[in-house]
Amino acid sequence: MKKIFIPVLLLTTLMACRKDETEIPPPPPPPLAQMMYTDFQNFEAGEGRSKIFDIDSNGTADFMFATRLIGDPILMRDRLQFLGFSAISAYVLADPFNNSLVLNKGASITSVAPQGFDWFEVQDVLIAEKITPMHGPVFWEGNWKDASHKYLPLQVRKEGQIYNGWIELSLDKTKEKLILHKAGVSKEAGKNVKAGF
Repeated sequence: MKKIFIPVLLLTTLMACRKDETEIPPPPPPPLAQMMYTDFQNFEAGEGRSKIFDIDSNGTADFMFATRLIGDPILMRDRLQFLGFSAISAYVLADPFNNSLVLNKGASITSVAPQGFDWFEVQDVLIAEKITPMHGPVFWEGNWKDASHKYLPLQVRKEGQIYNGWIELSLDKTKEKLILHKAGVSKEAGKNVKAGF
């Protein structure tokens, strides 16, 4: 009986030790960066109505949203494009075809570009476009064509430092308007930020 009792006691003790090891709580997440916010009050950018803004309040324009109407005689269609532009010292993520990245709320924005994208200064990105063919129904293309409160990642660079941020956008296809809700940029250089926070 003693021979069975000792191994059972040892096994119970070892299992209790293992249980204690797994109950150690994970470390808390790093604190979010201090942010500077701009409220666009749901500004509607559309045909003939653009928006230029200074996201870091340093007195120079950083980003602009506007439209461009292109007649395409080869494919026999008109394209109403909704575009975002970054200025000098302002960067936007784009792929080789000038498409921008669409983020959900809470997505991490870092200085490292995700695969297939890169940070570009003085860059225009296609948000979405309305295609009106000579024959057939009108349709929409682009990463943001169904966007509602999504986030465009951005950066502002000054004195060799990178400040990550975002712009919250929606596209209203019925009104043919790009809606600018708000923007945020980190006050702390090199810090990762979360879209919408």
